[in-house]
Amino acid sequence: MKLFCIPHAGGSTIPYNAWKKHLHDHIEFIPLDLPGHMPRFREPLCDNVEDIVNDLLQSVKNSLHPDETYALYGHSMGGMLLYFLYFRLLEEGYEPPAHLFFSSRWPPYHHNEKAQYDLENEKESKRRFLGMGGFNEIILNNPSMLDYHMNVLLTDFRLIQSVGTSSLRTIYSDITVLWSDKEPDIEDEDIYKWKLSAGKSIAFVKMKGSHFFPTEEPLKTANVINVTLRKYKESGGMP
Repeated sequence: MKLFCIPHAGGSTIPYNAWKKHLHDHIEFIPLDLPGHMPRFREPLCDNVEDIVNDLLQSVKNSLHPDETYALYGHSMGGMLLYFLYFRLLEEGYEPPAHLFFSSRWPPYHHNEKAQYDLENEKESKRRFLGMGGFNEIILNNPSMLDYHMNVLLTDFRLIQSVGTSSLRTIYSDITVLWSDKEPDIEDEDIYKWKLSAGKSIAFVKMKGSHFFPTEEPLKTANVINVTLRKYKESGGMP
């Protein structure tokens, strides 16, 4: 089974590579990095959700054969993009993924006022970005690197907030929703709104740690993925 991963705002899938040594052998990790982000930093950033989703769609097409079973994981902004990518895949005639993992993100049809940023006030927005964490010491101590990451984050948040509130649509794949017990701008009630989309099974897994638990606790996150995807292998739902 192929597991496609969409990273959080301002980030890349590079730190998610730590999952590889913990994922079961039948799970192949496939990164879906965004233009303008590492390692595609030479490409221009994009703040249009339709263009980003089309870019993700093309990346999946390049890696997925028609007879392959697959799953998708999206963290934070990646979870928002995953919602739209799922329906684009169906529109393109692909079989639904076996499983979707929405991580530290509420559904696009739910408005979360707590997570809104005044992006015209860049100084305040950058202060909030720093408060969320996720920056290592190398970045924090290198002004040019920190400035690059802040500019990427500002572009990504413009994309996020340009989407507004989307229509509620039913997802006919199994769903797991993960989030941490220390989310800065997310309440449990925001996460449980995913129930409204569930056309099949849905499970909720609350993790210990920060908003960046998938990369800070790769073993624990990979264990959730392994246990969740094992049933498709055991049931014969994989080639």
